[in-house]
Formats: sequence, C-alpha cells, structure tokens
Amino acid sequence: VQAPVKLRGYSVTRIEHTTQKQFKEKTEAFAHSVPTNGVALVYFIGLGANIDRQGKTYNLLRPSDVEIRNEGDYRSRCLNLGELIEALTEISGSRHNLVFIDACWDSPIRPDDQNVKGGMKSFDVPAGTLAMFATTSQGTLALPASDAPSKLAIALAKHLAKHDTSMKAACEAIRDDIGNAWFGGARDAGIGPAPIA
Repeated sequence: VQAPVKLRGYSVTRIEHTTQKQFKEKTEAFAHSVPTNGVALVYFIGLGANIDRQGKTYNLLRPSDVEIRNEGDYRSRCLNLGELIEALTEISGSRHNLVFIDACWDSPIRPDDQNVKGGMKSFDVPAGTLAMFATTSQGTLALPASDAPSKLAIALAKHLAKHDTSMKAACEAIRDDIGNAWFGGARDAGIGPAPIA
C-alpha cells in the first residue's frame, strides 16, 4: 500500500496485493478523500467473478489473501463492485465516478461452483458513474505478460483526455483499441471542469 501522491492536481493512491481488510478500508478511505465536485477514477486489475442470485447480479473483485471454495465465500470475502460504486456515490463529494475494471478474464482459480462465472457482467450503472470492463463475461482476455500493461490500461492512458469532452466518445475509442469491452453510464457530454464556487 502506498500513500497518496499529488501530481498535477491529481491525488493518486496505489494499492497492491490487497488483503480483504485493506480492500474495504482503503476503498472507503479513497471515497472520503475525493474532494467536493472532484472526479474519482478507479482502475482495478486482478481476479474477478460474477454471480447471479435471486435476480441480482454480484460483480466481485477478489483480494489476494482469501481462500475461495464456493459462491458464499465469493460473496462474503470479496469486494462487491456495486458497493464500491455506492461508496463513491454516497461517501465521496465527486461529481463523476469513472470505474475501469480489468478483471474480466476467466479466472484460473475459480471454485468448482456452477453459479460462479469468471469476469464481470453488465449491470445498471447509477447516475454520475461510468463503468467499463475490458470484456464481458462471455469473452476472455489474456492476462498481460509479467509487468506489462494490459490492453485496457494502454487504451485508457491513450484516450483518458477524451473524457473531458465526451465520455461516450472516450469509451468507444477505448473499445475500438482493445477489441471487446462493455461500458455503461457514459454520456455524450464530457466530465467538464469543476464548477466555480
């Protein structure tokens, strides 16, 4: 875990090999750190899975220290993407939340449970939030070799500035570069400058 770093007006927090406890604590701390009318950007790379249960979809991001044996373990020990977005919406003072999830390949360490599917699944994105996955749960995406950046990371860095003028155009450009992606909540308008107080 690294402390936030300020660079060109941005505060950057990097968390690696996160434990279950750190996942929750650092997510909430990040949400509290977003200034009023700021823009929160979350990029996650790691293992993820989705579960459909009683008409509800759970997109789950896996910490590095948990043992997963079944669906119940996934739901109780992983970070629910919906709860992450809820924290950004309710705790932070952001005007926009940009969430990019690079956990969409089929997990090689998924439990032998028919209800658990590798990768993320599309969902209804709340107002004020953009969510994007490198690929849907129906597709696969190879893990990057060693420490090389993933296709989503490369495309995101290349097209990030486009979000200033059109979130939708930025997402379409990223999708064109990586070949397969899902996004929701993107507006034709951009994130724009912070309102003047």
